[in-house]
Amino acid sequence: MGLDIGSAIRIVREAKRMRLGSLAEAAGLSAPFVSLVERGKRDPSLVALRRLADALKVPVEAFVLLGQAPDGRLQTSDARARRLADSIRRLAGAEERLRRRLTEHGGTHEAARSST
Repeated sequence: MGLDIGSAIRIVREAKRMRLGSLAEAAGLSAPFVSLVERGKRDPSLVALRRLADALKVPVEAFVLLGQAPDGRLQTSDARARRLADSIRRLAGAEERLRRRLTEHGGTHEAARSST
């Protein structure tokens, strides 16, 4: 399974230091809708996905590629979209590793605090 599109949108938005409300406004969408998309609670239509990609100034193909399984047949000749999709995958992996470490260390800190 590929990285979900909502997570990819959030990663790009945060990398660009853009607020969710600013992205929603630039895309002509509601902030609650964009929030639901980013959290994987709603799937954007192709029109909404295009608007989000345009607002983020990234090729929409990058998000589509991310939604595909690694061995999927969907490809693009747009090198920029491929590079962006690869970068987002790496960032998502780093984010997941950081979350696991924080969870592990958080549990250790909680145990240390409760024993003192």
